[in-house]
Formats: sequence, C-alpha cells, structure tokens
Amino acid sequence: MSSLSGHDPRDQKSPTEFNMLLTASSIGLAVVVAIFLGLGLGLFLDKYFGTKPWLTIVGLILGVVAGFRNLWVMSKKLSPKNPDLVAAKTSREKKNEK
Repeated sequence: MSSLSGHDPRDQKSPTEFNMLLTASSIGLAVVVAIFLGLGLGLFLDKYFGTKPWLTIVGLILGVVAGFRNLWVMSKKLSPKNPDLVAAKTSREKKNEK
C-alpha cells in the first residue's frame, strides 16, 4: 500500500544511507572552507605582525593540508570497507529479496 504522497514507504533509505549521502555532498565544501580559513588567518596574522606575505603562505599551506585531511577522513566514511556501509547494503538487499 502506498502512502498519500505517491511513494512506497518501504523505498525510503535507511538513516545510514542518508548520512552517507550527506557526507558525500559536503566533501567539497569542507575542503574549500578549510582552505579559505587558513588563507584568512594567514592574511590577518600578516597584517597584525607586518610579515607580509610569509604568514599568508603558511596559512594557505596549512589550509590546503587541513582541507585534504578533511577529504581523507570523509572519504574513509564512504569506503566500501566501512561497517556502516556494509550493514546498509546488506539491509537493502534483504528488503529487495522480499
């Protein structure tokens, strides 16, 4: 029996799948934000200490490193070896067998 909204409630994704979709969609944003925060902090410190452009360069490098670290951590969450991903896939396959 389908609901009034026109879709079958059994087709809804599990919370784990939804969380993984959110993680995947936020990877790029996390990288860009980390880079701009590092750059902004470097620019601020350069202006404060009068060391232009050295702290800007250091801040940018640290921002890039932090951005790629975020990318690494978030991509590990989406890895096929992730237990949450395996559990969600198994659960979905069991539902499809019925």
